Amino acid sequence: FNCRDAVWWWLYTIECYVNEVPDGIKLLKDKVSRLYPTDDSPALPAGEVDQPLHDVIQEALNVHFQGLCFRERNAGRQIDEQMTDRGFNNQIGVHPETGFVFGGNEANCGTWMDKMGSSEKAGNKGKPATPRDGSAVEIVGLSAAVLKFLAELYKQNQFPYGSVQRRNRDGTVITWSYNQWADKIKENFERYFYVNEKPTDGELSPELIHRRGIYKDSHGASQPWADYQLRPNFAVAMAVAPELFDARHAWGALKKAEE
Repeated sequence: FNCRDAVWWWLYTIECYVNEVPDGIKLLKDKVSRLYPTDDSPALPAGEVDQPLHDVIQEALNVHFQGLCFRERNAGRQIDEQMTDRGFNNQIGVHPETGFVFGGNEANCGTWMDKMGSSEKAGNKGKPATPRDGSAVEIVGLSAAVLKFLAELYKQNQFPYGSVQRRNRDGTVITWSYNQWADKIKENFERYFYVNEKPTDGELSPELIHRRGIYKDSHGASQPWADYQLRPNFAVAMAVAPELFDARHAWGALKKAEE
């Protein structure tokens, strides 16, 4: 819990392994022992439920695309003595207009580097310093990199899946190929994450902008000011998915961060 980025880092490390290790592609057929094959299953012994890695990867992507609202397993002080009850309620999904992965709420931490407040004296107990709910910039970058990678493997007949599906409440089904999903992220990334040097027509929440020429930390946070923080996470997205960035904007943003 408190690490919605973990699955995307895991997927990205698989990409790195496949690309860098001789015959690394064979990893995708290796068996994974699912200790918790369903959301509510008890811990199972190793070997009882085995799946090839490519099926587990596909499940992770499909669950995000379908969307999931859940409460953390064993929620309560036994897993986090600082978090409020609401913080154990979570969600993940993909925004249909932008392709951005989103999740969380202001009562839980979003990624590995975020800190849950623990001081009653300071008044921050149970309040994340940086909840990063909405679409965190590096998670968007990691997802774009993984999708592009899987689309290419599918094209080469080295990965058995090329798309994800979402079933709506009315029974309709939406299907996106991995290429479509990656392209949608690329089409929207600069528009929603870059803060122009000069004010532009239709700019979102200009009253919250204190620094220009930077990339936002997130998009769609429940606390809108949090989107406009200057934090180093955008550099992660830049490293793993440079194709999302306008080169001039990227160099300028790095300079601002260095300053």
